[in-house]
Amino acid sequence: MVLGLEGEARRAAHAAHLERELFGVAVGREVEWQVWDAEQEVSQLGLDLLLLGFDLAELLLELASGVLQRGDVPTGLGVLLHLPGDVLGFGA
Repeated sequence: MVLGLEGEARRAAHAAHLERELFGVAVGREVEWQVWDAEQEVSQLGLDLLLLGFDLAELLLELASGVLQRGDVPTGLGVLLHLPGDVLGFGA
């Protein structure tokens, strides 16, 4: 009789342990997916910021190209300021 009770207790302990193991695996996988999703979002954000920087640089170059094409710019002292547009081949 005692041996029968010990066997049932042992089976119940194994089932409880198995249940905890399965729960742990399921939680671990969910955490892995959440970490992977967060990594993807951070990567996408970094790429978006990089592309935004390139767009800003392009805009600044477009604005500067208008000034560089004008060539000489008069200063307040009545002297013409020679911009590097002509030297670099951007001048008019």
